[in-house]
Amino acid sequence: MKYEIKSFGNVNGQNYDEIYIYHEDIMISFSNLGARINRWQITHSNGTSEKLIVSNQDANQAFENKERFFGASVGRVAGRIGKAKFDLNDHIYQLEKNENDNHLHGGHHPYDLSLWEYQVIETEHKISVAFTYIDPDGNNGYPGTIQNKVIHSYDADHVWTVEYFAESDKDTVFNPTNHVYFNLNGHYQESIANHHIQVSASHYVPVRADGLPVGRIDSVDNTPFDLREGVGFGQVLNADHPQVVLKSGFDHPFVFDAKQEERIVVSLVEKQRQLTVKTDCPCVVIYTVNLPDSIIWADGEQVSSHGAFTLETQHLPNAMNEEGFGDVTLKAGQKYYSQTSYHLTY
Repeated sequence: MKYEIKSFGNVNGQNYDEIYIYHEDIMISFSNLGARINRWQITHSNGTSEKLIVSNQDANQAFENKERFFGASVGRVAGRIGKAKFDLNDHIYQLEKNENDNHLHGGHHPYDLSLWEYQVIETEHKISVAFTYIDPDGNNGYPGTIQNKVIHSYDADHVWTVEYFAESDKDTVFNPTNHVYFNLNGHYQESIANHHIQVSASHYVPVRADGLPVGRIDSVDNTPFDLREGVGFGQVLNADHPQVVLKSGFDHPFVFDAKQEERIVVSLVEKQRQLTVKTDCPCVVIYTVNLPDSIIWADGEQVSSHGAFTLETQHLPNAMNEEGFGDVTLKAGQKYYSQTSYHLTY
């Protein structure tokens, strides 16, 4: 394994880096703009390559596509917070409203557009990039200064692992994720309908038209959200279920069953590719780029509707405002940790 550091470009006088890791015929890269994964691709002997995730060409394009969060670390709270406020210790905190009446993915000054410090750590079987960022007290309306660390690692077995570490000096709320988009076809102009997905989740969360959870957790039984035995995306993306119709696909949290180690398996039989996801997070948000009338360019390619899917492992969105959605409070001095790994076989 080896790595090199290249320029990711300059935006408003700030230079950003991209750290490329090479192993066999795989290249994967990370950037200090948002502690993001930016590329994961297979390079063939004839010099052609296939992209497994949606990438940004450079930092300028990442800013242009900021509403898509391609590959970025998202925080301090992923997902939507209803009416952009929450009650903590009998105090109402009013956050920025950056998506209509709600607060989305951290606000106007989020993790994904911040410059992170970093260090490359190289061992015999793994290369890691440790990113650090201090999120100050009051940023976007949140209480507490948080010391953040995100470690992206790639190992000799073709496993990408992302780890989140955090500690706050005041009680606050914290629920980060990585917003990676996959398409195992090798490019994102082709639909993910030919992918097979299996998720060990007996429950999912219905959402409103604005994407905010309706406030309950439903069984997946007899719905297109039952992915426990595996199903083709093509069978569920055009289902007549009201929740699928409402969002033109998936844009929903799935609640993992407790005792499964392998939480998600996505396969593309025709190319003999498989992605196996393990995580200690309690849920995953699966979004299938439900944008039939939009044109998004990323790294020289147009991202088609249903041209990629996210696997955002996290706690349930809007948990601080919904009974039974879990606790995303980070107490002062408490050490936060979460880990998700994505194992590629091809």
